[in-house]
Amino acid sequence: MPPGSLGPRAPAVTRSQERLTQALGEGPVRALLDAAEATFEPAHLLSTLERLLPALERAPGAGPLAVSLLQASESLARLLSLRPGLLRWLSSAKLERPWPKARTLAAARGALSRVPLGD
Repeated sequence: MPPGSLGPRAPAVTRSQERLTQALGEGPVRALLDAAEATFEPAHLLSTLERLLPALERAPGAGPLAVSLLQASESLARLLSLRPGLLRWLSSAKLERPWPKARTLAAARGALSRVPLGD
């Protein structure tokens, strides 16, 4: 069994998967399971996602972001469970939105202004 594999479904993993599927639906949970299997502790991640159900229900489509945050820090998992609305806020933040074209062009011009022509 490779590291990070869920292996034979333990009762806790099966229960977490069933509860997540019941609350979020089959498609989103399949994506969460795929993301969990890519981590070093997929069973732990699934149980943490189960604890974050209120946050996941308030922020549809934020599952990949939640997985990334949970991998980054255990304290973020505790914070998200205490403040379920925070995941929705983070998922709608400008972090994932592209910069406006004019702003991008201005930043590029500023960066290239000190580069000699022909370089």
